Amino acid sequence: MPKAKSDLPVRALQHVSDTAAVKLFRERIPDDWVVRDLSERDYGLDALVEIPTKGVMTGRVLGAQIKGDASLSLKDRATVGVSAVNRSTYNYLLRLPTPSYLFVCSATDRQVYWASLREHRRNVAPTDGPPRITLSRRRNLSLLGRFSLMRSHALEQAWPQVEAAIVGSLTAFNGLGPLYLGCKRGPPADPVPTMIQFLVTQHHEFNRVLHRYSIGVGAKRFPSLRKLHAQASAAGGVTSRGVFTYEQARAVLASFMSNYIDRVRDAYDQVTTVQRPYWSERHPYLVTHLDLFAPVFNDEDWFSRYYFDEYESDTAHITLQAFEDLDEGVRRDLNGGPPAA
Repeated sequence: MPKAKSDLPVRALQHVSDTAAVKLFRERIPDDWVVRDLSERDYGLDALVEIPTKGVMTGRVLGAQIKGDASLSLKDRATVGVSAVNRSTYNYLLRLPTPSYLFVCSATDRQVYWASLREHRRNVAPTDGPPRITLSRRRNLSLLGRFSLMRSHALEQAWPQVEAAIVGSLTAFNGLGPLYLGCKRGPPADPVPTMIQFLVTQHHEFNRVLHRYSIGVGAKRFPSLRKLHAQASAAGGVTSRGVFTYEQARAVLASFMSNYIDRVRDAYDQVTTVQRPYWSERHPYLVTHLDLFAPVFNDEDWFSRYYFDEYESDTAHITLQAFEDLDEGVRRDLNGGPPAA
């Protein structure tokens, strides 16, 4: 017989599932993490989660949308795609200044799986309708899964800096070899022009950021600019003008160049292949430039040409004279004043 229609409120199964999901989410969150529920209408944001660093509240906050799924299980699968967020909510969460994450609570596995919405945006071409977001068995709220979540959150917080390093490194890469060769051929104890100092330290920073946030594999730590300058000064590689000598500039480039080329290659693959729709929307001129003037990553040829200087007939005229600092007399002439005596 059909079930009699009640004239009282009915608690929908999805409401039951969502309540259970929130309970499981709170069970899996570490005690020192702070979960702030939102009392106002949230438009898809269920809570703000603040993650302390060694007991100190440092402002590491992520937005959480919490969903329950009674039938979901990843015990026998590495990944699964879910359409748990509608398109308008997804677009809204991406616009928030705080990185937002989807947390799907599996009643079957008694586990909570997470996915970065910003990462999904970069890796998946936009489509109509609800986005299909991939959940990974390893991205859960276990100890290792939480560590991965914190690394993901660090990347998302620093993404503007990472994006700038990707754009800068790819744009300036073709000048890296001539820069190194010019420093190698300059008078070892003479100060480099300030523009060369800037280019050397800028490549160093691009490299440090790409490694710190693991663009590619084999991430390695490199010193900050402050520490790099202190090390160079202690070694006698900084002149009275506060800039590197040619030999020091060459040594700094040599200290990270091989690792840097690997990271730039990884960035190139992301921009032109893996995340092409994202970069085509964000930086269309960069993608067009890379299509027309692709960087050369041939290790044997690149290092032979620039590092070991085995192509003298081709590279004999590489100098850094275009970057030489203007002396006071030239500055006066350019400014319309009388030349220096």
